[in-house]
Amino acid sequence: MQSQKLSYLMIGDSIKKQVASQGLLSLYQGLGPTILRDVPFSAVYWFNYELLKQKFNQQKPTFWFSFFAGATAGGVS
Repeated sequence: MQSQKLSYLMIGDSIKKQVASQGLLSLYQGLGPTILRDVPFSAVYWFNYELLKQKFNQQKPTFWFSFFAGATAGGVS
């Protein structure tokens, strides 16, 4: 489905079929793995970002500092 060009009506129909055949909770099948991926990433990212802000004494960071600190924190994460 991801590789096909679908209208919103077709997407809605496929969601209705999914819920009808497997129940409402089937829409949340990927929630657990997504949380297991995103929570540790966010914790490491924000820890490193705030650490960089503190090390470089940035109370109100500029755009470029935020850009590079965010890229560095994201790379570490």
